[in-house]
Amino acid sequence: MPQVRRTEYAFFYCQDRDVLDIPRLLRGQAVLEPVQQILALSILTGEVHAISALDLNLLVSIPARTWIDAPDLNGGEGSLEALAHKGLVVTDAADALLSELRQRDELLSSGEWNVYAALYHFMTKWQDVDLERAPDEHPSASGELDPRTTAEWVALHGAPPAHFHSVTEDGSGAEPLPLVTREGGLYDVLLRRKTTRAFAAGAAMTRDDLATVLRYAFGCHGYADLGAGFVTLKKTSPSGSGLHPTEVYPLVRDVEGIDPGLYHYGVERHVLEPVARLTREEVSDLAYEFTSGQSYARSAQCLFLLTTRFYRTYWKHRRHERAYAVLLMDAAHLSQTFYLVCTELGLGAFVTAAINGTNIEKRLGLDGFGEGAMAVCGCGIPAERPSAADPEFLPYVPGRTGQ
Repeated sequence: MPQVRRTEYAFFYCQDRDVLDIPRLLRGQAVLEPVQQILALSILTGEVHAISALDLNLLVSIPARTWIDAPDLNGGEGSLEALAHKGLVVTDAADALLSELRQRDELLSSGEWNVYAALYHFMTKWQDVDLERAPDEHPSASGELDPRTTAEWVALHGAPPAHFHSVTEDGSGAEPLPLVTREGGLYDVLLRRKTTRAFAAGAAMTRDDLATVLRYAFGCHGYADLGAGFVTLKKTSPSGSGLHPTEVYPLVRDVEGIDPGLYHYGVERHVLEPVARLTREEVSDLAYEFTSGQSYARSAQCLFLLTTRFYRTYWKHRRHERAYAVLLMDAAHLSQTFYLVCTELGLGAFVTAAINGTNIEKRLGLDGFGEGAMAVCGCGIPAERPSAADPEFLPYVPGRTGQ
C-alpha cells in the first residue's frame, strides 16, 4: 500500500475573480459573476492549481512530517494521486514523475531551505526566456529602458519617482558636509566604473587578465580554521559568516592561450577545470541563451556564471528567514568587486540577473536545489563605439550642477 505525506513546500490562498455566467450568456446576456477560488501553489512543480474545499480539507488532514497509508491513491480528479501530481502531497508510489517530486521535496528539506526563500527563488526562475525575440511577453524583465520609448513609457505609467530624495521639503536644518575630492588609486577606479555592452570584435583578453579577474574578484586570500572541520575564508568581497557559497563558471570565448569552452574556477588551486569544450560560436550561442536573449553578451570575451551552493550557508543558518537575502547580497558584492577589477585592467564589464537560471543549471549538470544559478557577469575588450543602451553621463557636483 503506498504512503503519502503533505509537502511543506506549498502555499494555499483565496482569490476572487469574475467569470461569465454561462446560463445567462446562452440567453443572450453577458454578465460577470464574482467567484471565490482556492488556489494551491506547489514549489515542487512551480505551478498553481485551483482546488476544491474538499481537496483543501483532505490536504490539511494529511501530516507533513509523518507518512500515512493511502488506500485511495488511485485515478480521479479529486484523488490523492491527482493532488500528488500537482505537487501538493508526496508519495512512495512507483511512478517516475511522483518519484521526482518526492526527491525535490527531500532536497528542499535536507538542504534546510526556508519555505519563503524557496517560494521566491523557484517561482521567479526563468527558463527559455528570450527578451530580444519576444519582448512583449517580458516588457520590463531586461531592466533596460530604451531611450526611444521613454516618452511612451511615461505616457503609459506616469512620471518616474524623483531621481533624488529628501526627507525635508526645503532642506532646512540639513548639516552641510565638506566636498572632499580624492584622486588616484581606488578613487579613480570608482569614478571610471561603468557598464559596458559593446565589445571589440576579433579581440582577445590576455590570459593574465583572466587570471587577475578570477583571483582578485573571486579568489581566496586567507582562511581561518575554527575547529571541527569548519573553515571560513577571506576574499576581496564580504560574505555572510565568511562562508562564501558562490561558485564561478567561466564561459570563455576569446582569451589568449585558453580554448573556448565552459569551465569551473577551482579556487583552492587557482585553476580552470574544464566542464565542456566548445567552439567560439557555441560559446556565443550559450551566452545569448543564458542571458535571456541579451545580444551584447554574445561578443563578450568571457562570461562568468555565478551559482550558489545553498547548503554552504543553510548549514549554519538553517531555514533562517534572512539567509536567502544574504546569498543575494553575496552575489551583489562579488559583481561590484568584479566591476572594479575589470575597470582597473581597462576591461569593459557588465552584470545581469536577467538570466535563464534553469538553462544554466541544466548545462552545468546542477539539480538547482543544492546548487543553483544566481547571476551572470561578463567582461572583455571594449568596442570603440559604446552601445546605444549605455548612456553618456554628465559630471555632477552635489548642490552645484544637474537637476
